[in-house]
Amino acid sequence: MRNIVASSMQLSREVGDLEDLFYFTCVAEFGSFSAASRELGVSKSLLSRHVDALEKKLDVRLMERSTRKLSLTNSGQLLLPHCQVILQELDAARDTMAQVRSSPHGLIRVGCPVSVSLHLLRPRLALFLQRFPDVRIEMVVTNRAIDLYEEGVDLALRVRADLDEPGGVIVKPLANITRMLVASQAFLEKFPIEVPEDLSTTATLDITPKIGRHDWLLQAADGTEKTIEHQPRLVSDDLDMLHETALRGVGVTLLPTFMCRDDLKEGRLVSVLPDWQPKAGTYYAVVLSRKGMRPAIRAFLDFLDETQRQIVEA
Repeated sequence: MRNIVASSMQLSREVGDLEDLFYFTCVAEFGSFSAASRELGVSKSLLSRHVDALEKKLDVRLMERSTRKLSLTNSGQLLLPHCQVILQELDAARDTMAQVRSSPHGLIRVGCPVSVSLHLLRPRLALFLQRFPDVRIEMVVTNRAIDLYEEGVDLALRVRADLDEPGGVIVKPLANITRMLVASQAFLEKFPIEVPEDLSTTATLDITPKIGRHDWLLQAADGTEKTIEHQPRLVSDDLDMLHETALRGVGVTLLPTFMCRDDLKEGRLVSVLPDWQPKAGTYYAVVLSRKGMRPAIRAFLDFLDETQRQIVEA
């Protein structure tokens, strides 16, 4: 115990108080004094005073400032991860105490794609609200990528082939999303698809690509991969629109399996090139590390973990 007290006193003398660490970390993470000032609602002069005080106490230069850009020195780069851990642990301690003294309550702002809202959240969301009557949810339903920092969203749901989230967030995988190429039987009778290359000359329906080219990466059971470039007749980020258009016999589209499972059973859609599978995606939740452990958000994450895989794999 004496060692802990001695270490704490030494840390206090050498590093300074948590305010200095907090404001230094915010300026470093937001990339400038101006951006940190806007996000925190405090003056740039206050931020500068705290960073100056921290540099003075540590006797090192942490940031190089200019009128156009701010960059961390080597010392600043070494210090930043430790500051982040300290602040995250402090928030975790506060959150733990909040859970002890209170049940989940308050507002959660949740961002999610349209198809996730319709097919994965809608069947179960009422159950969560009934289970936690003191929690309110505001849904931001959009197919564009939501920036949690910029838009004040507590939790975002995403489906991606690759996880590419920035630092400072907690990522919780909820389920693997398998996908498949489908079309109506009537379409395939008129335009048979026998090999992957046939997709490049037939009518397709696709989402907006990250780059300008439309292509589908397909993999055979033996690991062979083929990338097929195609020119869609319909491009939309609304998967339900692609689904409905495929049902009406317009073309081939790539859909999550959970969206077309019933159609396959009833014969309304047919699997195209079943020996060639698209890469599965990951369905996951993202929360800001400093906001993510409020009791209401923790309860919602647990609820998603409990229910979403059941729907995807049903």
